Amino acid sequence: MNGQRHDALAPSDRGLQFGDGCFTTARVIDGKIELLPWHLERLQQAAQRLMLPATDWLAFEREMALAAESIPLGVVKA
Repeated sequence: MNGQRHDALAPSDRGLQFGDGCFTTARVIDGKIELLPWHLERLQQAAQRLMLPATDWLAFEREMALAAESIPLGVVKA
């Protein structure tokens, strides 16, 4: 979560309390995410509409790429 590993969510987390959140399922081929800019743009728009806290989108993009790099064919959910 936000670049940090966690074992639990705080009870006050809005995603836990109200289901606030957004995600994308991105196709991965040869360790690369297809249409990555589109996925990021969509997530940014959704986060803005939901008034979620500010996100370091460059770090988020790096985390998605890191998650994808060992996948020959599959998906990354972010």
